[in-house]
Amino acid sequence: MTNYQRGYRFERRVRKFLEGLGFQVMRSAGSKGPADLAAFGKGETWLVACKTDRDGFTESVTRPLFEMAEAGGARAMLAWNEGGNPFLVPLRRPCIVFWRPDEEPLPPWYKGEEGDG
Repeated sequence: MTNYQRGYRFERRVRKFLEGLGFQVMRSAGSKGPADLAAFGKGETWLVACKTDRDGFTESVTRPLFEMAEAGGARAMLAWNEGGNPFLVPLRRPCIVFWRPDEEPLPPWYKGEEGDG
């Protein structure tokens, strides 16, 4: 299976998940833009970037998504595959640092505060 096929399948899974939450979802086919999906419902608009692995979320992906969502009054969301299931989190800053305790310590320049994400 190609990377494109894996990505397409994952986007479909995220779409079905969001529809199950009551959102109307549009897919940006062949998108080279920041958002793969746009979800509308519950008085909110979500712009969703989908990656099959969380390591795909570099600043070159997250910053344009955050800026587009902010400009349009939408919520920027990241979706990746975690244990075979879609995992969605809101993007609250233009860039994000993923860290797990079994990995290297956080870089010294990262000054996250509790409650910030």
